[in-house]
Amino acid sequence: MSQKLVDAGLTKIQISIDAFSQATYTLVRKKETYEKIVANILDLVKIRDNSKSKLPLVRVSFVINELNKHEAEDFKKFWLDNVDFVAMQNLIDVHNEDAPLIQNAEEVRCNMPYFRVMIKADGSVKPCCTSYGDQLDDFGNIHNEDIQKIWNSDNFRNFQSLHKDYRWQENDVCRKCINSTFFYE
Repeated sequence: MSQKLVDAGLTKIQISIDAFSQATYTLVRKKETYEKIVANILDLVKIRDNSKSKLPLVRVSFVINELNKHEAEDFKKFWLDNVDFVAMQNLIDVHNEDAPLIQNAEEVRCNMPYFRVMIKADGSVKPCCTSYGDQLDDFGNIHNEDIQKIWNSDNFRNFQSLHKDYRWQENDVCRKCINSTFFYE
């Protein structure tokens, strides 16, 4: 399967693990497959590297909560040496909307607005599909406009520029979302 994924031309694979041991994985994910998942990810990276390809980029993620927070640092240290990106996010506290801005705000950009949209059941289009994305304004509706027109609209380009120019904190929804996430390369 790993070879097929590399050969398919994918550009990025994201895997949520949320643990650094079988015991914690079982608590968080309710499955007994931790070792197999780790082995498969390492195998994917090895096959990719042996095929002289730089793609797909491999990202692993860890949502920090009470069940796994004791493993967060070990997770980060291990995966930083084995994949392209490590994303760690605090379990989102939807009631903490006044959280202070993260310390390295000028170094952080969200890439979601460049490759994802949310299309809701009513056809409305949002520029982000994260849990906070539903709070963003609609940028159009696929029942009234072509998705390509919405994607290339001034509203969408302006939203992307907020992130490209490190000004995401000007958007209240983006501030809440990004303040809950930590990214490592």
